[in-house]
Amino acid sequence: MNKKEFLDYMWKAEQLYRKFQKKWLNKSYIMRISDGNVINFSFYEQSFAHLVGIQINKLKESGLVPKNLQANDILEFIFFNPERFYRLIIQSGYKTKYFISSYYKEKLTVMKNICGFLPASLGFIVKFDTNKAFLVNDELKPNVEYLLGYKIDDGYGIIGIKKSSYGNYYPLTVLYYDKDSLKELLKYQTLLLPTYTKVKNIENEIISEYGLYEQEKIRKLKIYNSVFERQYGCVTNLTSDYIRTLEHTTNHLIEEKEQNRRFKEENYELQVSNINLSKENDALKQEVKKLKAMLKITGANENIDKYLKLKMDIFDGEDIDNSIIDRAFLAFTNKERTLLEYYYGLNGKDKLSWKEISNIYEISSVHYIINKLKNDFKNICLGLKIKNPYIELLTDREKLISLAFILPKEERDAFILKNGLFTCNRASNKEISETLGIPYVKVKKVIESAEEKVREMVKR
Repeated sequence: MNKKEFLDYMWKAEQLYRKFQKKWLNKSYIMRISDGNVINFSFYEQSFAHLVGIQINKLKESGLVPKNLQANDILEFIFFNPERFYRLIIQSGYKTKYFISSYYKEKLTVMKNICGFLPASLGFIVKFDTNKAFLVNDELKPNVEYLLGYKIDDGYGIIGIKKSSYGNYYPLTVLYYDKDSLKELLKYQTLLLPTYTKVKNIENEIISEYGLYEQEKIRKLKIYNSVFERQYGCVTNLTSDYIRTLEHTTNHLIEEKEQNRRFKEENYELQVSNINLSKENDALKQEVKKLKAMLKITGANENIDKYLKLKMDIFDGEDIDNSIIDRAFLAFTNKERTLLEYYYGLNGKDKLSWKEISNIYEISSVHYIINKLKNDFKNICLGLKIKNPYIELLTDREKLISLAFILPKEERDAFILKNGLFTCNRASNKEISETLGIPYVKVKKVIESAEEKVREMVKR
């Protein structure tokens, strides 16, 4: 490697190092994979030099750098004045190949093209078995436990990761493989899906999370089947993910059937008679007012601030009466209401963390769900405050069902599913399409038509 090549190499390595410091340093990736294992994966500053082909130990052995310096300090020393360091190498009688990997160009290419460690960014994950590799080529012995693959042009960039003595994983090697060499590396190996990943910062706070939805899993599996299984002889392990999905689906169906059964038993007479429960009982209202006044006088109203956290978070301190908040909860399904109660620690429940809520409900994007619920809840409360008749109707599920049964059958069934009136969940347009056999492109129009008719009925 001549001086020009060395300077070009060091310039590219420094650019990648700055990118590495900004994107990946001080972050940990907790990745759940389809065989049931969980990988806690982190980048360390000390490992970067090795990943781009600089062998720090050989530099220390040569005496070109002090032995007590950390790997990242040595990198900074070289990057500060690479031209001076090159002169030092030559004057000391060494050649750059003594401490720079002959694969440095491939390593730079791979590191440059790595876009991240979330499921969508990864081309594949392989649980590497050295015994299987030995059957193909007895010289093929990368000392790693998992291979993370990224599509680069006609080949793949590979990061090999290994478990440390502390139990977490770290990158040990980076290499580029073309189609032929990749076939040798992956022959008989086991492919895995990265089903869910969350990213934490140095304070152990979750800063992002991502899970593979069913359609993404299917798309990924098609690639696995057409490329890796057929061409490279791999097998795919989905054992744990299949069991989790089956358990979740089964529990959801059981819960939905139970909700249907209870509703039909408890509300049959109410549906048939179409009782108008929206008429307010003035006498009852007066009694409630008296009761509230008595509670204030006696100091027994211990729950006067029970919604304080919720108000400060959602309404920024705006004055919202507790009775409005109580009523707004009636517009939510059981699951939605429970999620907010868990999040704010309401009704005697302890406030749960994102992780605990995620584990209970099998939700990968808890942040998105909670934020959507908070926004919906705010809109409902404000609608109740200004006495919007349609918003008020949303809090009277019995009347909402009664009005739904006046609609044409297709609109009625879609409206009921969309608002979760018979279940604890609101159905998506896709689920409505599959359940009722309505073409997906038509579902939105059917729901909009049903909602418009309900609004018109409310105005009468």
